Amino acid sequence: KTAERRYLAVVAGNVERERFLIDMPIGRDPKNRIRMGVVPDGKFARTHVKRLTRLDAGTLLACRLETGRTHQIRVHLAYHAMPVLGDALYAPKAYREGPLQLHAAYLAFDHPTDGSRRAFTAEPDEEFLGHGAYDPAALDPF
Repeated sequence: KTAERRYLAVVAGNVERERFLIDMPIGRDPKNRIRMGVVPDGKFARTHVKRLTRLDAGTLLACRLETGRTHQIRVHLAYHAMPVLGDALYAPKAYREGPLQLHAAYLAFDHPTDGSRRAFTAEPDEEFLGHGAYDPAALDPF
């Protein structure tokens, strides 16, 4: 696949690591079919993560998907005790209030007919806690 996707996420707590890779299989949660989860027989899933800055509410991360599984970022971060704030499905109750703090910031793909690379960026709105708290260049390949 040629699509490249980068997201911004505000997660609970203070993330110490500057860069890391989450490489864990994702599939349906056997206890709750509505949710996805890290499961041994799940599909291959990799998320590259870079810490951008600490905020009053938590930590702002940039996430780059190597694969595109359902709820991949939310599942991977929650599994590693870094739940996305406002995530009613995967975050502990204390962190579920407010809008989901996950933003699709960058998408690039090869155009299907002419093969040219198309890239799109989107600034988060004011409801996103990391709004204005990062340098957009930080989303460049990592």
